[in-house]
Amino acid sequence: SEAMISYRIATHTDSTIKNAQYVDYEKGDADMDTKVSLLDAKLVLKSTIDLATLNDYQMYLADMNEDGQVTIVDAKRILKKVVNTTV
Repeated sequence: SEAMISYRIATHTDSTIKNAQYVDYEKGDADMDTKVSLLDAKLVLKSTIDLATLNDYQMYLADMNEDGQVTIVDAKRILKKVVNTTV
């Protein structure tokens, strides 16, 4: 099982950060909806041909082979992950 990645979403940005929530994302969850799906692979493919822009955190989640680039290879690995986890 892969480790989950925590990401803080702050709606109040003073030194107390009272209104922060933590969300867990797993590698491959490029659209950050808390599940890895075909939509993540589609988003990654779109980003490779400049039809979508990923922020730095999305790039990190999408970089499945951790080579510092988001490419069609990463989209393929996301698809493989979806197929292997879907019943």
